[in-house]
Amino acid sequence: LQEENGENPLMNFFSHIGSEWDKLGKHVGNEIDKLGHQIGGEWDKTICNLSKIFDDHSKECEVKDFVGARGGAFPSGAGGKHKVTQISDDELDAHITREMAADAREHILAYLNIAVPLLEDLAGLFEEMNMDDPTKV
Repeated sequence: LQEENGENPLMNFFSHIGSEWDKLGKHVGNEIDKLGHQIGGEWDKTICNLSKIFDDHSKECEVKDFVGARGGAFPSGAGGKHKVTQISDDELDAHITREMAADAREHILAYLNIAVPLLEDLAGLFEEMNMDDPTKV
């Protein structure tokens, strides 16, 4: 299996496969890094937009350009100026309380829409079977 120049072709073949796997691993790693940077930029934008919900008088928030691992600015365009809001603990508590009360009302109404007809049917059954008279039971 030795060639005239003294190299083993089988060893060359496996060396080539190893170098190709290294290239593939680097490429996949770079793509994962790009995805991570994109997700980070979108997360920052989402947080800025969500903060607008809780505060009517929004202030500018700056999402700084993300600097990638190679030192350059991330090319996705993530970053820039977005409005940011500041909300106090009391305002946040009041908002959460309002939302929880509204959610509880919705759940109670859904429960009553189901329970009232069942209770009316049960009351009719008691009356029909004369089960409300303790002397007959």
